[in-house]
Amino acid sequence: THPIRATQLAIDSFKRQKHGHGTVILISSIAAQVELLVCPLYCSSKAAISCFTRSMALLEPTLNIRIIAVAPGVVKTPIWTEDKLKWVDEGTDTWVTTEKVASVMLDMVQKDEYPGGTVLEVGADKLRKVEILNDPGNGSAKGHTVGNVEKGFEEVFGLIEEQFGK
Repeated sequence: THPIRATQLAIDSFKRQKHGHGTVILISSIAAQVELLVCPLYCSSKAAISCFTRSMALLEPTLNIRIIAVAPGVVKTPIWTEDKLKWVDEGTDTWVTTEKVASVMLDMVQKDEYPGGTVLEVGADKLRKVEILNDPGNGSAKGHTVGNVEKGFEEVFGLIEEQFGK
């Protein structure tokens, strides 16, 4: 709910201060476009941010307030706890740097080529607008893969079996 509330506060501020325009940039994830048993709540929350961003698209032509989002690939942040880091294959997977994500965010805010409702995926070497329907997906672009994620799936099924039996 925090991104939604922060957006509401920003819209209120833009309108009260009579700026005549404003931009809010939210952070989604490539996880919004996939189904991962190992982190379903994370995927769901990021999908909600992407959908919320798209839903706000009409604010730009009507109020001159642009709501946009980035959907970074695999970024080494504190969310990657020790148990999750084993999902990453350092030999084949590529981290997207925080500097790259920040640079893309700044570019999105400064350029008009990203209209309200845009969700832009940020890989290690590729940017891609995420489409709401019939999206082709990101393939196996650098910064978009977690090569050993099957270890997480094994853990989930192991926990279910441990709790409930076969």
